[in-house]
Amino acid sequence: MVRHYKCKGIKSKTSDEDLQNALRDVRERKASIRKTAAAYGIPYATLYDHLSGKSKKRYAGRPTALSYEEEKEIVQCCVVLQEMGFPIDRTSLASVVADYVQATKKDTPFRCDFPGPDWFQLFMKRWKAVLSQRKPQHLSRKRAKALTEDRVQKWMEFVEQIYRKLGFFRLSRKNLSRRVWNCDETAFATASSSKLVIARRGARSVYETMAGSGRDYITVHWCANANGDQIAPYVLYKAQHLYSIWTRNGPDKALYGVSSSGWMEKPNFHSWFEKGFLPQLRELKLIPQVSETVQATEDSSSESANQESDISNPGVVLFFDGHYSHINLDVISAARRNNVTLITLPPNTTHALQPLDVGVFSPMKKGWQKILTQHKRSTHGRGVDKTVFPSLIKQLVDTAMKQSLFQNAFRGAGLYPQPNADAIPKSKLDPAEAVTRYSQSPAKHLHSRTPVGTPASKLQLRHYFGKLFKVTATPKPKSKPKPSSRVELAYYGEVLTADEAYSRITEQEKKKQMTRATKVRRQKEKQPAQRRKKRPTASSADKDENVCQGCYGHFEDDTLDRQEVWVGCEHCWRWFQCDCAGLVDVPEEDNPWICPNCSQ
Repeated sequence: MVRHYKCKGIKSKTSDEDLQNALRDVRERKASIRKTAAAYGIPYATLYDHLSGKSKKRYAGRPTALSYEEEKEIVQCCVVLQEMGFPIDRTSLASVVADYVQATKKDTPFRCDFPGPDWFQLFMKRWKAVLSQRKPQHLSRKRAKALTEDRVQKWMEFVEQIYRKLGFFRLSRKNLSRRVWNCDETAFATASSSKLVIARRGARSVYETMAGSGRDYITVHWCANANGDQIAPYVLYKAQHLYSIWTRNGPDKALYGVSSSGWMEKPNFHSWFEKGFLPQLRELKLIPQVSETVQATEDSSSESANQESDISNPGVVLFFDGHYSHINLDVISAARRNNVTLITLPPNTTHALQPLDVGVFSPMKKGWQKILTQHKRSTHGRGVDKTVFPSLIKQLVDTAMKQSLFQNAFRGAGLYPQPNADAIPKSKLDPAEAVTRYSQSPAKHLHSRTPVGTPASKLQLRHYFGKLFKVTATPKPKSKPKPSSRVELAYYGEVLTADEAYSRITEQEKKKQMTRATKVRRQKEKQPAQRRKKRPTASSADKDENVCQGCYGHFEDDTLDRQEVWVGCEHCWRWFQCDCAGLVDVPEEDNPWICPNCSQ
């Protein structure tokens, strides 16, 4: 039911600002009470009561349900909880006020001692100079603690040392911007998000038809430099095999891959680095060509890496986060050979220090939502599948990915034109300062000033705010942390192409391979040998197994002699020739394959 607010009584036309100005004029003896009241349009009795102390209110209008001191304490508690990272909403605030009113037996106009939306609206209006309603951004506690001012300052000093060692400061600003790169992956939804729409007033439910069962996500890897130059995107599907129909009508020079999880894995990142990143850097003439690359041993390359870089070929710098898929020995070796310096960002700080996260992904997602809406209207509700996705990504690259977007992002992250810690806004450092300032939990912090044994009628409002965060569940006992198999990252960032990092990662990879081989050997000893699946034969009893479901050709006795390869689907158990299935590479026998009909 739609609610219509009706103001009860005569609304005062006197504002709080006019009342305070009138009181100040009278106290400064600029005019008499009667003349001041007539000048500001305030009743003489109202102004006289405020001056004589008869009225204890500090604002115009009728008396409020709670006193000025009580409302001020509510405001202070709301601000403290917001700084601690535990903001409250309207319902939580109303429940706190209701508990306080019931405990103190305060006479209020609230129905059943519970404040309604009218009180909340007027309360926010009275304190609009201090409070406002905002939509919070989700931030993990690790990220809140990690981004400190000291850490940001040391990170910028670390980057400045690298720039100086590579000779970047001797380059022109244009040339420097072309050599500072950043890469990261993000997920794109295949259905537009919900938003406000126009509907009939009073309708109980408003539906929006969409194809499929829900929202799926496809990963895309992006890379750009401070000048706004972009590397063609790398689209990553969640599948076992890549079909040619999934790669049509996409951006120029775009690459495509598949993974079992749909997220970036080590083979995918290595493929992008070798087939996408390095070739396009050679086209931009930022690194030596293949024929000019020095084919030296690792020892000789490591010795040259420690020396001061020549201004004629300083190479490039690639910043990325410390995801395990990026820490790849093959990638590091290829980077050392091609004069590419790989630098990992400090852990849990990418939301403020990575350029793509700072100023690219947010406007990119807004442009993507517009493209999804246009596609839905033009196709009458058709969904976005893997065959349509490349063409939509091409529209996004042509329309939303502007050069100035990347330039401002690198400046906002403090990596260009020179490392600058002041580029990071102080609002992003506030969560770390709040964690340090408020070391206790919200309940303990709000209860710390309340004496033990205080009766309920004399408890302050902060006590009832603390009851919102009272722990009722028994905490789990602390267990010893399991040893992680991932590569440990430096606290202030690290150069992966340096000698120390390269040797350390090599040793860790060898230990992981030995551990993995031991686990596989033990599993084979425990588990019985699995029977291999039967391949189709011409003498099979079921004749459907001998027919290709793509061209309806028969499997004859001389098929193997003609070196024709057939693959079987793990779901429908039908057989296809590799050419009919659209497979470029023949899948291995241990790797399950799914036909196009079952995959859709």
